[in-house]
Amino acid sequence: MEPKATFILIDNPVDVIIHKFMLGNELKTPADIFHFKDTRQGLKHIEATHQPETKNKTVVILDMYTPGMDLHEFLERFGMLDEKIKNQIKIFVVATLLNNPEINKIASNPHVNMFLSKPLSEKNIIDIVSSIN
Repeated sequence: MEPKATFILIDNPVDVIIHKFMLGNELKTPADIFHFKDTRQGLKHIEATHQPETKNKTVVILDMYTPGMDLHEFLERFGMLDEKIKNQIKIFVVATLLNNPEINKIASNPHVNMFLSKPLSEKNIIDIVSSIN
């Protein structure tokens, strides 16, 4: 199962370039890779493009500190989406510092598939792609 779309919700342009390049190399089939500097824009795009009856497969790489709404608010609003839509989406949260006390709380959120160190390594990208197969 390859993603139909990948959303990168990270505000650092260097990280975005690196992650887009690495994802593009790892994906076996072409995928649309969207970048949003603001989590509100990313969530609005998800709400506009995903319907319960479609079979989209989407990966969201979400920076813990992206502007817009904070991570907890994003996950709360994501949790209100239709269950069939949520099942189409895998969320990977990235952060520079993995010793942040909030990480355990975030990692235990049922909508977070994996918590990873930023910038993502080649192994992280492979793990992300493998998790949707």
